[in-house]
Amino acid sequence: MRIQTYLTAILTAGSMFVDPVLAHHDQPASSADRLSVPETRIGMSVDSQRGALENRNVFTTTLSGEYAFFPGLLSASLSAPYVYFDQKDRADAGRYGKPRAAVTYMPMNSKFLLGFRGGIGFPTGPDTDHFTTEDYWDGSVAAQAGFRLSPFVFLVSGSGLFPQAHTPTKTENEEIPWYLQGARPQTVREIELKKVTTWAGQIGWDISSRFSTFVGYTYRTPYAGTEYVTHHATTVPRIYREVSAGVTAQVTDSLFLSVDYRYPLYRGDNIPISEKLARLYLKQAIPDDKEYKLFHESWTFAATWRFDTSSAEDAK
Repeated sequence: MRIQTYLTAILTAGSMFVDPVLAHHDQPASSADRLSVPETRIGMSVDSQRGALENRNVFTTTLSGEYAFFPGLLSASLSAPYVYFDQKDRADAGRYGKPRAAVTYMPMNSKFLLGFRGGIGFPTGPDTDHFTTEDYWDGSVAAQAGFRLSPFVFLVSGSGLFPQAHTPTKTENEEIPWYLQGARPQTVREIELKKVTTWAGQIGWDISSRFSTFVGYTYRTPYAGTEYVTHHATTVPRIYREVSAGVTAQVTDSLFLSVDYRYPLYRGDNIPISEKLARLYLKQAIPDDKEYKLFHESWTFAATWRFDTSSAEDAK
């Protein structure tokens, strides 16, 4: 199977063109560090997180586009998400998420795979009625290496996400336009922005020339991504882990359809009894397994249209 076809297959389109670990709203992490072979294409994905925090389901629709300056070697991409919250005991809400731009460079994409990516996440703006609470710049870098042993592909990747600034999402004088507020006002909800480090591995299998599948594992710190709520410090673990699996079908030479499943793993009973007793004595919150869950499970459905199909022949 052509290497571009396979690498496109093992990606979730919602994360093909975006940067790793998209902050507090936790975009797909299982495939977020995978670099697809640079091509010209557009994509749309719908990610459904069931049982997310605050008794809600989260649906993220992402539109993305990529242009290959040198097919198979160098490309630039843009993505824009829309997040819809299906919330229990409260009104549903929809918000625009953080737009992103990235550049992918892949000097090796035949038997051995090597790729790099750098990206920028743009502020969403202070209007929290229409935008998510990601009103800050961030930068990201990612590297991927692997090899192909037909019919399998083995990939490992590492990435870093670096938030650059933070504008409060809620202020005590929010009736004043943000551009007239001058000095940064005091925040109501204390949030610290953290650097995010992600390591991931994935094994893909070419079942046929038009059908592929994969399994993966992701390790990330901090647990919830860039946005760290300080009053959760005693209950949220430092490390996030998840397993994932997916399948992709090549419908035509240009159209790919994929399904990606993610299941978070929890720290659970790793907290020593002595620590629980100490917290009880100090009247501090005792961590509960349920409090760790960013979501119960996630499904991502994606479609990708590739325009530079002729470039695939050059990387067989």
